[in-house]
Amino acid sequence: MAGTSLLALFFFLALFKPLLPTAQLAKQFSSPLHDQWNMPTLSLSQEWHILGPFEIGTRDRSDPDLLLPLHPEAVWGADPLEAHGGFRAMQYAPEATFPTAIGDAGLCRWTVLLTGDRIATDGFTKATLRFGFPKVNWTFRRSIYGWSGLQYQAWARGNVTVSGTGPVTSAIYTDGILEFRVDGQLYFGGDFYSYRRAPLILDLEPGIHTLELRFFYDIRALGGSDNPQINSTVELKQISSRLNIDRASVLIPDVVEGKLASPYVSVNAQNGMNKVVRVVWLKPVGENKAHFDLALLDDSITIAPYQYRPLAFKLGFSGRIPAQLSFEIGYEIGLEGQIQIAELVVDVKHRSMSEAQKFTFLHPSGIVSYAILRPPLNTSCHTGEKRNLPLVIGLHGAGLEADGDIVRHMLDGVYGLCAWILFPTGVTSWSGDDWHTWGFADVQAAVSGIRDWTKAMSWKGAGISLSEWVVVGHSNGDYVPFTIWRDADASLTAVLESARRNFKHELLTKNFAGIPIFQQHGAKDDNVPAYHSRLMHQLTWEDGLTSHYLEIPQAGHWFDGVLTTDPLTEFYRHYTEDILHDTLPNNFSIVIPSSMDMGSKGGILVDQLWTPDIYGRIKVTRDKEEHTWRIKTRNIRRFHIKTKGVRCAHPTKISLDGSELVFTSSNDDDIAWYVQNAAGYWAISRDDGWRGLSERYGRQLGAMDAILRTQGHLTIISRSIVGDTVALQISRNLFQYFAADCELITAVSTLPVSGSGSNSTLGNTIVVAIGDKLDHPQLPTFPISVSNKGLKLNKPSRTAVEYEPEPGLGAVFLRPLAGERLELVIWGADLEGLQQAARLVPTLTGAGQPDFVVLSPSCRWKGGGGVYAAGFFDFSWQISSGSYLS
Repeated sequence: MAGTSLLALFFFLALFKPLLPTAQLAKQFSSPLHDQWNMPTLSLSQEWHILGPFEIGTRDRSDPDLLLPLHPEAVWGADPLEAHGGFRAMQYAPEATFPTAIGDAGLCRWTVLLTGDRIATDGFTKATLRFGFPKVNWTFRRSIYGWSGLQYQAWARGNVTVSGTGPVTSAIYTDGILEFRVDGQLYFGGDFYSYRRAPLILDLEPGIHTLELRFFYDIRALGGSDNPQINSTVELKQISSRLNIDRASVLIPDVVEGKLASPYVSVNAQNGMNKVVRVVWLKPVGENKAHFDLALLDDSITIAPYQYRPLAFKLGFSGRIPAQLSFEIGYEIGLEGQIQIAELVVDVKHRSMSEAQKFTFLHPSGIVSYAILRPPLNTSCHTGEKRNLPLVIGLHGAGLEADGDIVRHMLDGVYGLCAWILFPTGVTSWSGDDWHTWGFADVQAAVSGIRDWTKAMSWKGAGISLSEWVVVGHSNGDYVPFTIWRDADASLTAVLESARRNFKHELLTKNFAGIPIFQQHGAKDDNVPAYHSRLMHQLTWEDGLTSHYLEIPQAGHWFDGVLTTDPLTEFYRHYTEDILHDTLPNNFSIVIPSSMDMGSKGGILVDQLWTPDIYGRIKVTRDKEEHTWRIKTRNIRRFHIKTKGVRCAHPTKISLDGSELVFTSSNDDDIAWYVQNAAGYWAISRDDGWRGLSERYGRQLGAMDAILRTQGHLTIISRSIVGDTVALQISRNLFQYFAADCELITAVSTLPVSGSGSNSTLGNTIVVAIGDKLDHPQLPTFPISVSNKGLKLNKPSRTAVEYEPEPGLGAVFLRPLAGERLELVIWGADLEGLQQAARLVPTLTGAGQPDFVVLSPSCRWKGGGGVYAAGFFDFSWQISSGSYLS
């Protein structure tokens, strides 16, 4: 958290259990009505053939370090049926048996499911699939493996019948499903969390189409039970061949006492045609049109065939703001030039200043996000010495909207504190990456957006200190352990485990030094046993630090007032009223994973590690009498020490690994780096010319998730017609799971990319390539290359490793771009390899994608265990010594 000083941190180490039914969290995609006389009939089958259960690796909630389980091994493939041609090759036969480590007597058979909850009408059909495997002794498995023993995968086959005289453009919703096939064609991503933001769009010809669904029983989404039941929904809906506007997705700020809380608005749009669409303008209509202004944030927005994108714009008023606004959206189809019109009606909520209110802001990726704010209205906070008040930041549980009643009122019991109260969203209701790269960037942007709110409101009340935080949260915490994964070479397993290090909080407890911590847990929590909180309390104590631990008898995972108990209220009050000064102990340590997720401690901010294979470590001894800091480092190549926003006395000199150096502070405009050379000697440098293509730094740090650290929207480029469908799938997955905006440039694009507005020029890039159709890297010394001979990896001090083209060979790897940007290459020797590589584009957290992966055909059933090569790039973009190359 660079530039941020944590006043206090409240831990509630408890696993999420959805607090609202899925149906209440779902958003329907609305589109114009069709001509009722010409509507075709869509009908899902009543009979489905089920095959399972089979093992699947998971994050284990029963492990003491885990807080959020799901199925990261599914991202890698790990489908045992793929060893014999996949489920698509298995024909229903009642007497057939299949080996499985879960099934009764080590076998499983086909079962038949008749769906009772089924709808089939003109242009719409829906079926809910509920089933389990009661013959498995789940209680016994749970007694051995914990909750992870309850998790499994299975397949189901059914069909959809399309009647009519021509193809039907259908939106296919797959609630609770990550992977499926339509007529044998694979679609990975689905909608595991039931966001319903980006259904698959397909043109379906009249006739019968086969649907094959891959299910995962996930405790995080479905809850723990000794009779684990799948509960998923499939839905098909005909959509219009036009630009369809998702009216339920409108994101608009509240009007607070007659003033718009912020100017940013967005709405999601879906291109229902097989032609490119370009949105060129918005304009107000209706009786209030003379009183408000609209402007797209980009000059124009290009939407590829069947793609989804958010339309972001600014809104301004010159008079009274009504309860409803009407817009027209003008767009061009292909190169036709004729303007088509889509209409949008938006409801505006009016609130008083004392209410929790929604304001919008720009996420670093360029999308519009929002947060809920309660400004301090307690007049007693304004008396006496005037000071800026700190922030209480409330992080919501997974599956909850910050705009929902539960989150809005989580801290009502302490409203009146001398503090601002902020509820960020993390962009989505699940905070797509559990408050890490994408979600934490949203927190930082929300905090920065408060300044704009004060201007919009002409705020005259208490000021705010944006760098002083008290962080409080319930559920949606972190996780680490991975259980029942396929076995792999130990050196490969080490690489995959290393890719998840920034989530391993039990190894980062030394960084808690100087931060007051309060942990509260319900003793009867049957969602996450209190053991998790007890362990973190113990580990903190083992490191010589302290945290206050409170276990509430008879309390469960959630109860009214869970965040405003008397002890917590006193904790908040103490650390919002009493500003901390120099709370760092005289001796403290810092542990640094290879990512940008770590901020500063005592002002020390690490810029580069020598190698990403091991943690960086800094140990500091403060001698206040001699005004000296004695610093010892391991695996640290470059760091600087900032004084702005840091509440501790800094030295006049430092002893750095035995070398005496003058202390030099840094600010945003003038940075002095302490740099170690290859011989181990330290020097001070103010030359910022090192930040070029050949050095890895800033937003480029971390594993593959670093691609989400984009400044501006992502651009996805397909280099072949074969890759166009994969590029569209990547775009849909990023929009589904992160609400991310992607410019999609396909091999058959007929329109240029968007204009040069604020959203379009600085973002990271994803390139989809097949065979030798890949541009050369911008960095000439980059160690991975592609040719018609296959894939070549150059590792320092050893012979290059080459992988010849073979069916199913794929790779995914980061490459540096100018200006701290990144390019993620998705490559395949053929379509199958390309699809396998595309699975590793970040969707679900905890999958453990390192900087580069070379995937063999066996990854389809071995998951990560079938990898040919995997590892990291060091500070100079060379393959690190700890990488795995078979």
